[in-house]
Amino acid sequence: SYPGKSIGTFAYSETTQPPDIDVADNVSITLTAAGNYMKKLTDPTDPGNAGIMANLNGWLNKTENVHFWAHYWTTGMDSCLTPYARTVIEAFSELKALGFKGICGETRPPYWPSQRLFFYALARAGWDNSLSFDDILDDYCNEAYGPAASAMKSYYLLYESRIYANVPSLSIN
Repeated sequence: SYPGKSIGTFAYSETTQPPDIDVADNVSITLTAAGNYMKKLTDPTDPGNAGIMANLNGWLNKTENVHFWAHYWTTGMDSCLTPYARTVIEAFSELKALGFKGICGETRPPYWPSQRLFFYALARAGWDNSLSFDDILDDYCNEAYGPAASAMKSYYLLYESRIYANVPSLSIN
């Protein structure tokens, strides 16, 4: 009950499920979850992500100010390229259509060099969620690598395809 003031809080750990009480209009919720990002969050065939989506929809029924903050790293993968940027970007417009306000990934400073593409993709999709991941990847490689853009794009696509082909799940659960 603080008119004219926005209040933000995290729905984290034991509080990821929306409460039975009403949420004031000036409260902004950032849902935090960890799941299997090898599939889109909106993919109903993934049981782990189905739970995340149930909580997200529950919060959307409580307030229009819902954001999604995910743990986008997996033990042992912290310093590697983020291979699931494609699925996050593919789900972005679907999540936005559901009513959520934004998405942010989580990282730590030592891992920024390996996750630049991931965060660049999130930022670009935030400005224009009609962009495909391939459009964003082309733009990123051209901006970041100049004359080596084609080789770096090939490297990223090979890395991504090998992860998807050989790792059944990157879930930390």
